Amino acid sequence: MLKTLLILFTFSFFANFSLAQDLKPLGKYFYTISYFGEKVFHPGVQISVNRSQYISKNINNQKNRLVIGFSISNYVYPKNHFGLRLTPNVSFLHANDKGFEYGLKSGAGFMRRFYHGKVFEVDDYGNVEQKYLAGQNAFTYEASIVLAKNWYTHKKKNIRLFLEFGGFKETNYNESSLFHPVVNIGISKYFNMKK
Repeated sequence: MLKTLLILFTFSFFANFSLAQDLKPLGKYFYTISYFGEKVFHPGVQISVNRSQYISKNINNQKNRLVIGFSISNYVYPKNHFGLRLTPNVSFLHANDKGFEYGLKSGAGFMRRFYHGKVFEVDDYGNVEQKYLAGQNAFTYEASIVLAKNWYTHKKKNIRLFLEFGGFKETNYNESSLFHPVVNIGISKYFNMKK
């Protein structure tokens, strides 16, 4: 499924930008905070900082933009583990004049899971030692579908509500990999950085 989403993302990116006119840097930043639901009901929080890299209009007067971001997310799997993820990502978004937006997002990053409860390790001599902050590191890659609505004030985008649904794949999981479906619902705030 992730491979299919990545192929669709790549095709959509090049197909839309082949129709683009007057491509130019937007220079617009926004940060987000959201509910990060691993398997929907394992609660977590995601915070990200993003930059709208380009904006364009195609022949139908629709706007396209490329967004580069970095996110920190966590979630709690009750009585099992706490997950922490650091993920750079890229999104291609397509919007109409009313501020409704949809697109695809993908990324790859680092994950650390911390096990709940006490973990002990026994060495070759039979000595038992408690391991603090025991867990497992993994490489992850993600893909999701993005739906959003921008609100404008004085012809400027100020606030954005969004919904992302997709998932990420955790590698190095018991000598295999594990897919995590995710729902991400949150709010974005736009700002400009001084040069």
